[in-house]
Amino acid sequence: ADDFGQAALTYYSRYIRGYIWRTTPVILLGLAGALFAYLFKLQFFIDKQIRKVIQALFWFAVVYTVVMTIPPKSSPRYYLSVHLILDLVAGMGLAAIILELSSRLNQTREKLFSYSLAAIFLSVQLAGVLPTFPYYFTYYNPLLGGSKRAGETLFIGYGEGLNLAAEYLNDKPDAEDLTVLSWYGIGPLSFFFDGETETFYVVDTWTSKDMDFFLNEFDYLVTYSNQWMRGIPKDLMVILEDIEPEHTVWINDIEYARVYSVSFIKSSLTD
Repeated sequence: ADDFGQAALTYYSRYIRGYIWRTTPVILLGLAGALFAYLFKLQFFIDKQIRKVIQALFWFAVVYTVVMTIPPKSSPRYYLSVHLILDLVAGMGLAAIILELSSRLNQTREKLFSYSLAAIFLSVQLAGVLPTFPYYFTYYNPLLGGSKRAGETLFIGYGEGLNLAAEYLNDKPDAEDLTVLSWYGIGPLSFFFDGETETFYVVDTWTSKDMDFFLNEFDYLVTYSNQWMRGIPKDLMVILEDIEPEHTVWINDIEYARVYSVSFIKSSLTD
C-alpha cells in the first residue's frame, strides 16, 4: 500500500516536480515575492483588479495542472502555458520587490537602486539560460543540482542531441547508403541524417531473432538517454553495457546519445 501510494504521488505530481526542475532561481524568487506582496497588499498588489488577475492566473495554473495529470503524458512542452503564466506572475513579484525596497530610499537613490536591481535580476536570469542555446530543454534548476544532477536522476531527453548524432554519421564515407536503427529515429534523427533510419518498435523484449535482424540489416545503432535509463529493450541494453560506443553526444553536462558501430558490436560478441 505504501509503495502504491508513493507511486501515485510521484505520478500525479510529475508536472509540479518537472516545473521546479525546469524553472529558474529568479522566477522562484519572483513567485515568492508575488505571494508575499499579495498576502500583505504591497505596492500595486493592493489594487483589487490586479488581485483578481492574480487569482485568475493562479486558478488557471491549478486547473490546467490537474487536467494534464490525467492523461499519461509528461513532456515539458505540454506545460509551457503554465510556465508562461507563472513567469508573468513572477515578473509582477519581482517588480513589487524592486518597488518596495526602493521606496525605502530617498528620491535620489530610488531610481538608481531600482534600475540596478532590475538589471541584476535580468543578468542572473540570462546567465543561467543562455548557455543552453539552442537546446533550452537541457536547462535544469541549479538549486536542485542543475543539468548534471538531472542527467543522473531523471528520465530526460525529447530528441535533442539526435541531430548531432546525425551530423556525426553524415561525416561517414557514403553516409547516404548507411542504415541506422535509433530510438526516436523518425523525426529527430531522420530529419538530419542523409542515410536510412529505422525506429525501435520493441518495448520490453529483444529476442535472438531481433538480434540477428539487427546485426545483419543495420550499419549503426543510436541509443538515447531515456532509453538506456529505462533499460529498453532490456536484453539489448545488457549486451551494450560492455561495449564502448563509437561516439557520444553531450549537451550541457548531460549525455544524450550513443552511436555504436554494428560491425564493432558483432566483433565484440564473437570475442
